[in-house]
Amino acid sequence: MSIMSKLLGQCRKPMGWLGRAAAWGINRGHSEVIDWGLGHTLIGEDDKILDVGCGGGETVHKLARIAEEGHVYGIDFSKASVAVSRRRNRQLMQAGRIHIQRGSVCCLPFSDGGFDLVTAVETHYFWPDLVSDLQEIRRVLKLGGKLPVIGEAYEWGWLCGIGTRPLQSGDGPGSKSG
Repeated sequence: MSIMSKLLGQCRKPMGWLGRAAAWGINRGHSEVIDWGLGHTLIGEDDKILDVGCGGGETVHKLARIAEEGHVYGIDFSKASVAVSRRRNRQLMQAGRIHIQRGSVCCLPFSDGGFDLVTAVETHYFWPDLVSDLQEIRRVLKLGGKLPVIGEAYEWGWLCGIGTRPLQSGDGPGSKSG
């Protein structure tokens, strides 16, 4: 496996010391797009919020600052990301406002209809089954809940298309490509 493949793999599932370093870097690198996305989202001060694929915890931290009376939950399937997210949010976790745990979008460890808002920042293209995973998110959202999916589009020449591709209008169950 090439060094570039190993580095790109850390974006999908950060592991070990390199994964923890990647999670800290991703916090910095995604900060502006997080601000942009959350700036376009109506967030109540007492909302119960879930961040799917919380990575290094930057989105969770920003959500807790906006929803000052609410509770923010973050899940990630990477042990390294969970460790970084917990460290980033230690004080608010101790205050009982932030909760970080290991988990996957395909089987969320939460009851039906419990969240006002579920966010996904730069993670949806790593989900195992987009349609099923969106249905799982819908299950945990309250009626009328919101799901902003925030992501940037890149055109980096040789990097374009590695491990991802844009969704096409015919994608999904029963389609040629789905």
